Amino acid sequence: MSLHADDLSEGGVDPDRCGGSPENYECRLVHVTWVDDDFGLVQDVESVGTVDVRVTRRSDLVDGWPGAGQLPVDMERLKCDYFSARLASS
Repeated sequence: MSLHADDLSEGGVDPDRCGGSPENYECRLVHVTWVDDDFGLVQDVESVGTVDVRVTRRSDLVDGWPGAGQLPVDMERLKCDYFSARLASS
């Protein structure tokens, strides 16, 4: 099953449309990009991760690049199961 969450009018994903409603319980993985590298939009991934995973049995994957290294990464605050990032030394 594939689900595309609606966007907010001000930009970014609508956290209320990210698998939390009963019609979306079949969704097993939610993937969200934390920071858009083209426009600098910072997604509200904390709100995306607040859906009760015991009910939905889903996992949350946050694409942390390019936010990692630019913003503090607090895994408890992000409430995600998986976090991916590309880190490099200069």
